[in-house]
Amino acid sequence: MPSDTPWSRGGHNAMAITDLFGTYDDVPPNARLGLGTATREKGSLFTTSSRRLSFRRRLGFTLSTIRISEWTLLTLLGVITALVAIAVEYCVAHIFELRAEGPLWVYFLTGPFLVVAAVGCVQFGSPAAVGSGMPQMKVTLVGEEIPNLLTLRTLVSKVFGLGCGLAAGLTIGSEGPFVHVSGCIANALSRYLPAKRFRRYFTYETFRLQLLAVAVSTGVTATFGAPVGGVIFAVEVTAVYFFVSNLSRAFYSSICCVLIYRVTRESGLVDLFEVEDMPDWKLHWELIIFCILSAVCGVLAGLLVYCIGYINRYTTKLPSLWRFIWAVCVVSAIAGISCGLPVLQRLDKKLLTLLFSAEEDPAADYYHTMHSVGELAVSHIPAGVFTPSFVIGALCGRFTGVVMHELFPDADLASPALYSLIGAVSVTAGVTRTVSVAVIAFELTAQIHNMTPILLCTLISYTVSAMLTISIYDVLLHLRNLPYLPHLRKSDLYHHVCRDLMIPINTAFCIFEGSPHGLEVPLIDAYDASRRLPKGCDKVPVVEYVAGHEPMIVLRGRLA
Repeated sequence: MPSDTPWSRGGHNAMAITDLFGTYDDVPPNARLGLGTATREKGSLFTTSSRRLSFRRRLGFTLSTIRISEWTLLTLLGVITALVAIAVEYCVAHIFELRAEGPLWVYFLTGPFLVVAAVGCVQFGSPAAVGSGMPQMKVTLVGEEIPNLLTLRTLVSKVFGLGCGLAAGLTIGSEGPFVHVSGCIANALSRYLPAKRFRRYFTYETFRLQLLAVAVSTGVTATFGAPVGGVIFAVEVTAVYFFVSNLSRAFYSSICCVLIYRVTRESGLVDLFEVEDMPDWKLHWELIIFCILSAVCGVLAGLLVYCIGYINRYTTKLPSLWRFIWAVCVVSAIAGISCGLPVLQRLDKKLLTLLFSAEEDPAADYYHTMHSVGELAVSHIPAGVFTPSFVIGALCGRFTGVVMHELFPDADLASPALYSLIGAVSVTAGVTRTVSVAVIAFELTAQIHNMTPILLCTLISYTVSAMLTISIYDVLLHLRNLPYLPHLRKSDLYHHVCRDLMIPINTAFCIFEGSPHGLEVPLIDAYDASRRLPKGCDKVPVVEYVAGHEPMIVLRGRLA
């Protein structure tokens, strides 16, 4: 065997190249893969020298395969995202409580002031902080760069804008903004941590995209404190393809995030949304009512997507001054409606806790008046769509449950809380076009005995909504003109080729330098013409050339 044959160190703790790089373009020269070279011994093809190494060197090699810097980065991402989310919720809860406890005129006047501050954070802070942030992250994860999307300035604008919007009483949701915030935190960590330790996270595009994918799942977890559902939801919403090896990183960072949440809950700083008294349900004819409710929620989800897209199509064209006026008008209407109804003066998580509770409180069903108005103001401030959809579905389900109990008072029916949960999951699954919402519902209720109706209703709503419209995130992508490859809904579209979309150019010619008598041929015949030219003839790149008033394309350059 030749003497220059490479030898591999024995053992199976070496880092696989597929875990490090997504494409061959990302593999740097002389990459260190955790593999070493062993001494060659006579009569053995693969040998190891680890037995002759000292314990210290073997321990160092083992620790190098664990990639401590990577897990440190994931830990910081989960912890910092949780701390930012807790700070936002803590401030919002106290500001909203002060508004509700004060005189009515204070509650009415502070709302417009807060929403003006939220719009100002976007207009004067960072325009990239507008809206949900989930569509922008979806585009970023496929490799498209959006200017100023993940900067520190965008992070500050997003956090303050979201806090002001929630404190103003708008039902705008925080799932999408927290995803965007988590992405900004991941980008900041990759820039400001010591480059010597975390260099590969700065240099290689695949590592950066994997870190951003982990940030999406961490941001979803920071919304409800559901790590499993958050990871699956992030994969469904953002990923065209997903590295399976990245799932462990996403779960680890999400668990770090939810642990911080649990600690703060025990300390009493924030209240996690969690329902523990969801009643049991037995399989009987009421399942038909659940299926009908989910189909209606699927239609409602399609209408919500259409209305949000229709309204945003016009509000995004408003001048800067009119955006402030629009936001003030909406929040003033909401404050005016809620001033006379104390039940409306509560945050979304407290309302959902009430709707999913077995205790009856019909007054909460009037909340949809405030919400349906507040949904229209999400164009120019940091806002999400998950929580508003969840609230709308919970209200529809609760209303259906109350009606069923009024119509059949002697029947053994499920609690209105279960109707509310099914409605919330159905509407959200139809709006976001995800099935993982059911997993989030299981984690929120801490029970899985209602798995059958929830999963069935989720699939029904998903199917009905898919027949009517596309996902809300795809709608927002189109409204913002973000580059993204959509899913083809018709099967016959998969049989088309690029030639079916191309437009022929009759004025394009190929002019070859050094060809006999300045040969010019149509572009469509360029390949055949180039094959008949002499081998020393120069060819290629494309430049624009104007002869008279007719533009044409000239091929020049050199191709060996």
